[in-house]
Amino acid sequence: MFVENTAFTGIKWLNSYKEEIRKIKDHSPLLSVLCISAGIEFLGKLLCDEPLDSKTKCEEKFNKALSTFASLNKYDDKDLYHLIRCGLAHRISVKEGIILDPSHESQLEDSVPIRINPNRFFEDFEKAVEEAQEKKDWPNSAATDEYVTVTTNAETGTTVTIINYLSL
Repeated sequence: MFVENTAFTGIKWLNSYKEEIRKIKDHSPLLSVLCISAGIEFLGKLLCDEPLDSKTKCEEKFNKALSTFASLNKYDDKDLYHLIRCGLAHRISVKEGIILDPSHESQLEDSVPIRINPNRFFEDFEKAVEEAQEKKDWPNSAATDEYVTVTTNAETGTTVTIINYLSL
């Protein structure tokens, strides 16, 4: 649960975001993978000095996160940006060439289609987020500046409002 009027840096927000994914991962592997892929893209954007809303080089940024964080390296060069990120974000389905399968281990080598276990994908993302918490040399200031503020309704204590800090 969020503490009333909490401001998060981009990296601290990513940690909270990961916990939100944890809440849904067992109920919806599809939605959890969509959220994880968005989180990977966000990590990649923090690794670049362009504004977060820059619409250029998104695939490059996504892949930069895969190659930078050790737990995500195994997914590098697997075309996950197109197979998962774009498929889920633009078609609400993975693309041909990949299977999301929580019942079997991931198969990333010499397999067409490749197989991703959503639970293992979450664990690998979780490790990357943990590693990101320790990283100090972020090119994008959104990583270390206040990025998102979360408020709760003081009367009920349960209504959560999320505000992008940059829009205040």
